[in-house]
Amino acid sequence: MPEVIATPFSSLIARDGRPFGFGGKARGESWLSPSVFAGSFRTAVAKKLGWSFNDSNVLDRLKSISTSGALPYLPSEGVLYFPKPFDCVVGQADGKRRPFVVRPETLDPDKEGVDLPFPIRPALLRDGGASAFKPVATAPFWSFDRMTKWLETEDL
Repeated sequence: MPEVIATPFSSLIARDGRPFGFGGKARGESWLSPSVFAGSFRTAVAKKLGWSFNDSNVLDRLKSISTSGALPYLPSEGVLYFPKPFDCVVGQADGKRRPFVVRPETLDPDKEGVDLPFPIRPALLRDGGASAFKPVATAPFWSFDRMTKWLETEDL
């Protein structure tokens, strides 16, 4: 599959589709949604090739272009970034930041559980007894190396 690097000419703003103007304000998103990226990419392809949006054949051809999302890339550093995983909670205790992993756990049927007709495995924080920490905000994107290290880690 070919890779495409798109470089915006000005600031890139990701926001929801609600209108804003006098008295209203834009509500930002953390990153481009897949549908926004697909639409923007297909529009850029059509404009580059000089296709008319009034032609139904062009619309069908554009809809056949599949995308798999946009990821931030810094060409100066040659680094690809990924969204921070949802199974990571970063805590801060005693001035030190540390990541904690969230994983499905099996409940002890004698001590805890629910009366559903099927077993559940809730996602619980594996904090090693260090539950006296406060979660802190972290960068929304991780570098390729940081993400690889996270995925290779069994437990933290």
